[in-house]
Amino acid sequence: MKNIKGKALTVAGGLIVFLIALIIRLWHLYEMPIDRLGESYHRWLISVLTLENNWVYTDFKPSPNMTIVWLPFPFYLTAFLMFLLNSKTILIPRGLSIIFGSLSSLLIYFLAKKIYGSRWHGIIGGLVLAFQPWHIDFSTLAVAESISSFLILTATFSLLSNKQKTFILTSILAMLTSYEAWVIVIPEALISFLYFKWRQKQLYAPLFLMILSWFLWSFIQTKNPITWILSILYTMFPYGWKLHLANPSELLFYINLLLVSTFFVFFLSIVFGVLRCFETRVVSAVILLYVLYFTLVRYIGLEFGDPARLITLMPLMAFLTPSAFPKFKGGVIKRFFLVLSLILILIIPYYSQAWIFPKKVYVVMPDYRAGLALKHSYSNGKILSDFPTVIYYSGINPKNFLSYENLRWYLTMRDDYKLKDWIKENNIKFLVVENTSFTIAHKLFPELALGEKIVHKGELTFKLIYEDTSKAGYWEHEYNVPNVYIYEVEF
Repeated sequence: MKNIKGKALTVAGGLIVFLIALIIRLWHLYEMPIDRLGESYHRWLISVLTLENNWVYTDFKPSPNMTIVWLPFPFYLTAFLMFLLNSKTILIPRGLSIIFGSLSSLLIYFLAKKIYGSRWHGIIGGLVLAFQPWHIDFSTLAVAESISSFLILTATFSLLSNKQKTFILTSILAMLTSYEAWVIVIPEALISFLYFKWRQKQLYAPLFLMILSWFLWSFIQTKNPITWILSILYTMFPYGWKLHLANPSELLFYINLLLVSTFFVFFLSIVFGVLRCFETRVVSAVILLYVLYFTLVRYIGLEFGDPARLITLMPLMAFLTPSAFPKFKGGVIKRFFLVLSLILILIIPYYSQAWIFPKKVYVVMPDYRAGLALKHSYSNGKILSDFPTVIYYSGINPKNFLSYENLRWYLTMRDDYKLKDWIKENNIKFLVVENTSFTIAHKLFPELALGEKIVHKGELTFKLIYEDTSKAGYWEHEYNVPNVYIYEVEF
């Protein structure tokens, strides 16, 4: 009877942690109904096109494109849910992030209870992640970090629980989700071989085959097996890159960011994790190797410093945090201070940072408004646009959009008659123009990128029908957000 009651309390504790994490993330979604990252809309578009292209992994730009940069698992998962729900709203991938983010808190609860031996420690670990503001934010965006961090946590749970097949399966899925997962899974695989004595070679073969398959996919798409590496570098450094030693202060970039984002939970978890037990030392070592890797890569100039990389670590740090807490025993005063300490760790970072992220939506607002304006003006024909946020909020079928990459030949062959024929042949009626590194629109049509009212090119006339600029009264452009122009094509 006592055992049944204990199991019931364990399940109840897990359910409470999960519900708290879920409610916080749903509230954040309510506070930020518009996804704040342009990347989210590009990921949404790839999922939609993959579904519409008979499940072939597809981007809207010609190859090489983001399908050799972004790993495919989240896109197929999103496309499958879109198929099941018969809907293509971005709320589907955002909802996926919410579910996986909340499940991570639940999984930490059970892992911490198993390793530390008490529900109290499980609750600490689960709630630390539930209230972590950066993890909350990325758990409501249509990006891969929430899925990736959950799969990495599951793989780590499997490693510490000595479940070999589950470790391999979740590791493969994690490695098909993000490159950050590679930096964690590979050291964990090495640890499993050296310390857990997993000596069966067939266990590790799938991991190596997964990496080799990505080189093969790159070769199939571009005839070059390392194009995916070059494309990642180009994505980070669109104006070129080179090996160089950065300022020594850059060595502290990720350490400082971890301090800011976790309010010293990083140092707390690492210090006490190293001291606690073998399992916590394993996780501490993996975290430190991860930070060291990205610090060194940034130092030699091949990494631009992405805060999103830290989301991968946050569930692991949350798991280590209970190592700083003693058992929930003793007098009332001791228990009071234990609870107070936990509340401070939860509340201070949450209230000091959670409000910031909805404010960052201003970055996508010009594309949001341009999408609505395009929806209002559109009647038929195709649209030249490289901007997934505009595509999403226009509500127009993505098949009616063409990338400027299809017009790249015009950069070297300035033939306005051929341009007219191409536009006529493809039934182009509108152009969306921005001056950003993500498009060549401003190179093809520099006059349009300057917002000129009417531009003539041979028998073509481009007439400005919408502009989103500071001159038009939109304040976001005072903070280096690109101007957006929509032109209608007339013959």
